[in-house]
Amino acid sequence: MKLRGSDQLSALLSGRLDNVTPEDMQLLLLTLGGELADRMVDAHLGEGVELSPLQELYVRERLRVFSEAPDTSDTIRLFRALETNITSTVRAHHAWRHERQGNVVWQFSGGTGTGKSSAMLALLETFNRVQPDDLRRHVTIDVPHLPQLLPQLSRGSGVAVDEQSKATGEGSVTQEKVLQNIEDQIRFSEIDIYWASPEGEDHATSQGEFVAFGANRRERYTRFLVYLHDLPLGYANLPWCSDAMWTAYLPIKKENVERALRAAFKDTEWLDEVVRRLFDLEAVQKACGVRKLKTPDWRRVLKRHASMLNVSQIQTVAEEIEFMLDTLLIKPNDFAAIYGWDPTPNMLKAAALNAKKITTRREEPHDDEST
Repeated sequence: MKLRGSDQLSALLSGRLDNVTPEDMQLLLLTLGGELADRMVDAHLGEGVELSPLQELYVRERLRVFSEAPDTSDTIRLFRALETNITSTVRAHHAWRHERQGNVVWQFSGGTGTGKSSAMLALLETFNRVQPDDLRRHVTIDVPHLPQLLPQLSRGSGVAVDEQSKATGEGSVTQEKVLQNIEDQIRFSEIDIYWASPEGEDHATSQGEFVAFGANRRERYTRFLVYLHDLPLGYANLPWCSDAMWTAYLPIKKENVERALRAAFKDTEWLDEVVRRLFDLEAVQKACGVRKLKTPDWRRVLKRHASMLNVSQIQTVAEEIEFMLDTLLIKPNDFAAIYGWDPTPNMLKAAALNAKKITTRREEPHDDEST
């Protein structure tokens, strides 16, 4: 029986060899462990899977076992995963979930330039039958934008959160709750969610994390190490999307990158876009119909629907929104001169609702007049 490299390494670490001194055992471990690690990496490279020079060196060193240590088991498991092709199992899992009216929630991480975005788009294209001309409805970088996208999608469809940045500060707690709440609510919607970012995220209902190992540019696929609950299961080769899908994606990607950069540098144009998106939400329109909202009301609305904002931004935008709506109510023709852009139809609708509430309140009789 021919043992796999991971089995040889495991047997060497757990077995006992007669007439072998600890020093000889250590030399044997270093020699065999090094040979097995190099043989494993060379096998992947031989299949046309490219790694960057530093990534290749990292993998070779990560697989080497220098002595028996607490993390030795983790190294052997990683070794075993790199020996096991589970591409068919990944596809079978997706089919199994949808046969039972479920969905998949998969995370994609790894360095830039490894093709993870293209592989994720290919999943939308093949598993979820998303067409290039409809891609814009299925891709976002804004977590709070997901509640707007999901109701527009049919069963069996999917949405990709591309290049999601790591949330920080007090806003990250709210954002993580939004993510977990969305994942839990759509479990039986049959709408798949794919997360892609340079670093992995902690999603409670995730059914697998795909960490980019390398890319085969000739055959157009990315090789991913697949983890479940931090346990490496094997590797999967996921093909890249079609040229038509990639062409449709590039302008969306460019817009998302520019918006992310504006957000990172607190650009006022980005805050204006947050305001415009906010008024597109049905919940916000409903809130405007309850009463004339003041700055404290807008703070509550922003905390719920714009969790990417920090505390100071929430206060600034809340004050700005109140002034915007007052401007539309009192001097609507001056709005564009003040802000440099025209109000959206939903902003005009919200201002009209505010005006109606003010008029209604003025017409309501006071207690002393009604007695």
